[in-house]
Amino acid sequence: MCPGVSGAGKGVVGQADANQGGNKKKMKRFFHKFKETIGIAERTEFSKALSEAMEDMDRYKLCLDRLADAMCTEIQQNPRFRKIEKQMELAPPENQDEYDLVAAWLRTQKDFDDYSNKKIQIDMYQKMATEHREYIRRSRRALHNIRTFIQHDYWVVGLQRTGMTLCHRLT
Repeated sequence: MCPGVSGAGKGVVGQADANQGGNKKKMKRFFHKFKETIGIAERTEFSKALSEAMEDMDRYKLCLDRLADAMCTEIQQNPRFRKIEKQMELAPPENQDEYDLVAAWLRTQKDFDDYSNKKIQIDMYQKMATEHREYIRRSRRALHNIRTFIQHDYWVVGLQRTGMTLCHRLT
C-alpha cells in the first residue's frame, strides 16, 4: 500500500482539500463578521411576520397530522379494517360492513320471519350500509387532501424555506 492512501482509497491529499474548503468558508465568514462590525456590510434577518408565518405553518402541519389520525380512527372504528396507517385504507371488505352483516343476519334469521316490519328493517340496514360506504368514500377524499398537504405541499415549502435560509447565510 502506498503511503498516504487509506483502505478506502482516499489519500491524505483528499483530506487536505476538504480542510481547505472548510477554511475558505471560515475565512469568508470571518471577513463578513468583520465588515458587519465596521459597518460596511449590513446584517439582514427575516422579518418578524415571515418568522411567525413559518411557525404558524409548522403548527398547522402538526394539527393536520393529529386531525388525520383522529379522522381515520373515527371513520373506521374497527381496527381490523385499517390496513396501514399511512395508506389510510378505511373501507371494509365487500359485505363485511357492520350494516351489511346485520342485514344478512336478519335475512337468514328464522325467528325474525314473524316480525311484521322485517322487509322495512332489512331495507333500512341496506340503506345505512350504502350511506356508510358513501361516508367512507367522501371521508377518504377529505383525508387524501389533508395527506397531500402533509406529505407533498408542506415538504415543498420546507425545501423552499431551507433554500431561502441557505441563501440568507451566504449573503
